[in-house]
Amino acid sequence: MSSPYIITFILRTFTAILAILSIHSFIRSNIGQFQASMQKTFYFWSFFLWLLPVICIRFSSETWSGLLFMLGLAQINAEEEELTVQKSWKTGVLLGLSFLCRFQSGLLFAGLFFWLLLIKKESLRNLSYLALSWIGVLLLGIVLDWLFYGTWTLTAWNYFNVNILMDIASSFGKVKWYKYIGDILLDAVAPVGLMVLSAYLLLLFRNPRDKIIWTITPFLLVHLIIPHKEIRFLFPVAIYAPYIVFKAIQSFNPGPASAKLMKLIHMCFLSINLLSLITAIFIVPSNGRIAITQFIYNHYRHSRVQLYVMNGNNPFVPFKTLKQRFYEMPALKHTIIKDYSDLESIPFSEKNIHLLIIRKKDLIKDPALENRLLVLKFKEIKSGSPRWATTIYSLYNSGAQLQEYRLYAY
Repeated sequence: MSSPYIITFILRTFTAILAILSIHSFIRSNIGQFQASMQKTFYFWSFFLWLLPVICIRFSSETWSGLLFMLGLAQINAEEEELTVQKSWKTGVLLGLSFLCRFQSGLLFAGLFFWLLLIKKESLRNLSYLALSWIGVLLLGIVLDWLFYGTWTLTAWNYFNVNILMDIASSFGKVKWYKYIGDILLDAVAPVGLMVLSAYLLLLFRNPRDKIIWTITPFLLVHLIIPHKEIRFLFPVAIYAPYIVFKAIQSFNPGPASAKLMKLIHMCFLSINLLSLITAIFIVPSNGRIAITQFIYNHYRHSRVQLYVMNGNNPFVPFKTLKQRFYEMPALKHTIIKDYSDLESIPFSEKNIHLLIIRKKDLIKDPALENRLLVLKFKEIKSGSPRWATTIYSLYNSGAQLQEYRLYAY
């Protein structure tokens, strides 16, 4: 099983299974908090809010940390008088595993722990069991680090020291706190993002004692303060969006008079969600970068391939500061060209496969480029995403098509 794409598929399958288990467990634990008329709808949206399937098949530290935390959180039922000893241990282990996947989940743990202590008034005995099992998993993580690094080290401290105290994370970019608001509105699709943000703020003021509000608020506040921001950092809490929205709706206690209006709003969001979900399924992440590399791997991995790219257009080398090795093809030779006119002076050997990668923006910038490529006998054989999907997406995000990868063969 040497194909990195098969390995990725298997890892995503395991992630999807964990997501189904975690979300279903969380629903079972919390569905009693909702009116009977809302429960089926809450169940549906918890799985099919369009951004959740996208996040929950992504094999990453953010996703696994968030899902393991949700599975641990599902052991705590707000309606039960107190935790059992068994649930305390189980919860601590799951939250500890979440921390090992991504250290930022310690903020979620802190919020939940103080909710259990101050709001739920959980017994100190059960809190001790929970904390001890959480610490036990951390100690196991330290032992594993020793086995892999060959020396004793505290990776959580190293991470905090380098990225926060030394502020190395800011070298990847610094933005204002309100960037996350814009990112949520844009990336979640504006009506959905606005609904989730409004619901969170409403619940924060109308029901500040809520378990999820206490859990995620410290996490959100710290991420607003940290200068370096990426939308993926919020993935561990994005999975609670349906809970937050339905809790906010229930706080209004909509009566029969508003039933028709609520039904109309629900149908509108269903339509937006369906279109967003279908588009998200077919839009390949990173502007189709992996779709291009996989196509090259599947069709040319046993051939002598010469790949021509402009600087910054190489899908196998997507980052300036980081080297990505997972999708590398050792037999693939890369040639950087300064301009597409450089192709006119290159003698193309029949012994090799000659491939060219361009971006959609290059075709827009130079309308004659495609004809020039045809004269040079380069023909498009693969686009990063289906044209219809990028066309739909570009209606919402006008820059979506500009960075899309296109693959040409000589």
